[in-house]
Amino acid sequence: PIFCQWDNQFPNHPPDPTRVENMQHLAKAVRENNCDFGIGIDGDGDRVGLVDEAGNFIHPDKMLALFAIDILSKNKGLSEQQRTIIFDVKCSMAVEKVIKENGGIPLMLRTGHSFQKQALREKPLVPLAGEMSGHIFFNDNWPGFDDALYVSARLVELVSRSLESNGKFSDLISKLPVYSSTGEAKVHFESVDKFALMQSIIDSVNSEGLENSTIDGIRFNFEKEGEVIGWCLCRLSNTEPIFVMRAEAIDDENLGWIKSEVNRIISPHLDISEFLNQD
Repeated sequence: PIFCQWDNQFPNHPPDPTRVENMQHLAKAVRENNCDFGIGIDGDGDRVGLVDEAGNFIHPDKMLALFAIDILSKNKGLSEQQRTIIFDVKCSMAVEKVIKENGGIPLMLRTGHSFQKQALREKPLVPLAGEMSGHIFFNDNWPGFDDALYVSARLVELVSRSLESNGKFSDLISKLPVYSSTGEAKVHFESVDKFALMQSIIDSVNSEGLENSTIDGIRFNFEKEGEVIGWCLCRLSNTEPIFVMRAEAIDDENLGWIKSEVNRIISPHLDISEFLNQD
C-alpha cells in the first residue's frame, strides 16, 4: 500500500483514481515491486481505478466489461433481468458489445451513481451496474452499493480464477475490444439558455437521421455500410457551465471522420474547439 497517512490536503495527488495523472505513483510502485496489477481508491472509498502489471492505466469501463463477462458466464439461461448489465452513457461501446456477445442485455443510463442505484432498486435481479467514473455496483452476492474494497476483492478473485499459470493481468484486458477514443472534453459556453442550446443540438442530430439516445444530453451513432463505427456524446454538466463531450470509433481514421462530422453538425450552435483539440 502507498499513501496510507490521512491528510485532507491530498499532498501527493487529487483523490480521483480515474485520472491517469493521479495513478502515476501507483504505476511506479507496481513496476518496482513486480505486482500483478494496482488498485487506486478514491477519498470516500466508493470508486476504483486500475493499472496493469506494466503500470498502464485501465479505464473503469474496461473493468466493468471484465466483471460483466464473468457474471454473465454464470447467468446463462436465467431471466432477462438476471442477464441485464447497467452502464452509463460515457462508457465505451466495448461494454455493450461484450454484454451482447456473452448473452446479456445491455441497459444504458444517464451519468450519475444515484441513477444506477435507483435502477437497481427498480430491477432488483440485475446483478451488476457501473459507470465510467469508477462506481461499480455488485448486486449478486452484495447488496447493490458501490464499495471500493469489495470491488477490489472481486477483482482479485476474478483474476485468480481467470489467469493461467504465469499469465498477466494485461492478458485479460487484451481480450476486450480495442477502439480509438477522445478524452473527455469540457466545452465551455457563454451565458445563454443552456437547455435551449442543448435542444438545438438534439434537433440538428435528428435532422441528420442519426440513431441516438437522449437519456442524458445526446449520444449519437455513426454508421458505414449499415454497421455502427462509432459515436459521440454531448451532455450538459450538472455542476458547471459546460458541455461534456466524448467520441469513440473503431479506429483512428474513423475517429477523425466522426470528429469532422460532429463539427459540421454542432458548430453552428456551439464552439467545440475544446473537443476537436482533445487527444
